Amino acid sequence: MMATADAYSQRATFEQRDVALANSFTARYGIWLAVHSLLHYQDQQSVTPQQKQVAEDTPEIAEEQERQERTRIATLAAMFGAREVQLPAETGETE
Repeated sequence: MMATADAYSQRATFEQRDVALANSFTARYGIWLAVHSLLHYQDQQSVTPQQKQVAEDTPEIAEEQERQERTRIATLAAMFGAREVQLPAETGETE
């Protein structure tokens, strides 16, 4: 499920501290990845005819923009997942 170097790096860091933290991160990363992917899909469904035409006229640019957006989504998911795993430790709470 891990898609970026950020996610692999975060998982490895948590795994060194505690396997349960690493597993929690992986689950949270997956949830955030799904949420952002669904939001991106929803945005794609509301593309205007003009935007569709631009994408058809320049498929290589549209493909590169899509790849960059997927990378941003995965990076955000890793950041949010890591933050959620760290929050209970910082506040003294337990899961």
